[in-house]
Amino acid sequence: MLNERFNNGNTVAVIHSELKKLRMQELLLRCISQGALELRKRSLVARRLVVGESNLRSSA
Repeated sequence: MLNERFNNGNTVAVIHSELKKLRMQELLLRCISQGALELRKRSLVARRLVVGESNLRSSA
Protein backbone atom coordinates (compact mmCIF):
# COMPACT_ATOMS: atom_id res chain seq x y z
CA MET A 1 0.00 0.00 0.00
CA LEU A 2 2.82 2.38 0.85
CA ASN A 3 4.52 1.67 -2.50
CA GLU A 4 1.30 2.51 -4.34
CA ARG A 5 1.10 5.83 -2.52
CA PHE A 6 4.73 6.63 -3.42
CA ASN A 7 4.03 5.96 -7.08
CA ASN A 8 1.45 8.74 -7.08
CA GLY A 9 4.28 11.28 -6.86
CA ASN A 10 3.27 12.95 -3.59
CA THR A 11 6.30 11.63 -1.72
CA VAL A 12 6.67 14.41 0.87
CA ALA A 13 3.03 14.22 1.92
CA VAL A 14 3.22 10.42 2.15
CA ILE A 15 6.35 10.53 4.32
CA HIS A 16 4.80 13.19 6.53
CA SER A 17 1.64 11.13 6.93
CA GLU A 18 3.57 7.96 7.77
CA LEU A 19 5.74 9.82 10.31
CA LYS A 20 2.63 11.22 11.94
CA LYS A 21 1.19 7.70 12.25
CA LEU A 22 4.45 6.39 13.73
CA ARG A 23 4.58 9.21 16.27
CA MET A 24 1.02 8.47 17.33
CA GLN A 25 1.85 4.77 17.68
CA GLU A 26 4.93 5.63 19.74
CA LEU A 27 2.87 7.89 22.00
CA LEU A 28 0.25 5.18 22.45
CA LEU A 29 2.91 2.60 23.32
CA ARG A 30 4.47 4.97 25.84
CA CYS A 31 1.09 5.50 27.47
CA ILE A 32 0.44 1.76 27.62
CA SER A 33 3.91 1.12 29.00
CA GLN A 34 3.56 3.85 31.63
CA GLY A 35 0.13 2.51 32.61
CA ALA A 36 1.51 -1.01 32.95
CA LEU A 37 4.36 0.27 35.12
CA GLU A 38 1.92 2.16 37.34
CA LEU A 39 -0.28 -0.93 37.73
CA ARG A 40 2.76 -3.01 38.67
CA LYS A 41 3.77 -0.48 41.32
CA ARG A 42 0.26 -0.42 42.76
CA SER A 43 0.14 -4.21 42.78
CA LEU A 44 3.41 -4.39 44.69
CA VAL A 45 2.18 -1.83 47.23
CA ALA A 46 -1.09 -3.73 47.67
CA ARG A 47 0.81 -6.99 48.12
CA ARG A 48 3.01 -5.40 50.80
CA LEU A 49 -0.08 -4.14 52.62
CA VAL A 50 -1.67 -7.59 52.58
CA VAL A 51 1.54 -9.23 53.80
CA GLY A 52 1.85 -6.56 56.50
CA GLU A 53 -1.72 -7.21 57.68
CA SER A 54 -1.20 -10.95 57.84
CA ASN A 55 2.06 -10.44 59.78
CA LEU A 56 0.21 -8.24 62.27
CA ARG A 57 -2.55 -10.83 62.69
CA SER A 58 -0.10 -13.67 63.22
CA SER A 59 1.89 -11.71 65.82
CA ALA A 60 -1.25 -10.68 67.77
